[in-house]
Amino acid sequence: MGQTPPLVLVVDDDDSIISLVSISLQRDGYQIVAAHNGREALALWKSLGSGIDLVITDIEMPVMSGIEFANQLYRLHADIPILFISGSAEADTLGEKTSVNGPLHFLSKPFDLRTLREMVAGLMHPATHGARAVS
Repeated sequence: MGQTPPLVLVVDDDDSIISLVSISLQRDGYQIVAAHNGREALALWKSLGSGIDLVITDIEMPVMSGIEFANQLYRLHADIPILFISGSAEADTLGEKTSVNGPLHFLSKPFDLRTLREMVAGLMHPATHGARAVS
């Protein structure tokens, strides 16, 4: 039997972003599950648990922000890689504006799909792709 493809949880309140990210990553062999806010994402996490290999989350969303979601997720699974995306935050000031209890990997919207795919590969396989965190 073949190996199970990595599972990526995409969290964004914009369906077009979820669709764009999903289609791009599915082409690279990833499985995708999606949520529209942090509360939905936590429910998915609790049902799928350690089956999720990577999270991509918007920062600003209704109901529960990506930062709140990430901090709760880090309490459940401290070493889950999370890629934050945002159209309103600047990478160099994001760390100052937020309180993330784990590594801060960031991609600014709008982003090109090649950069997204490179960052995902880097987070999934840091030894071979050299993922970078915002300090």
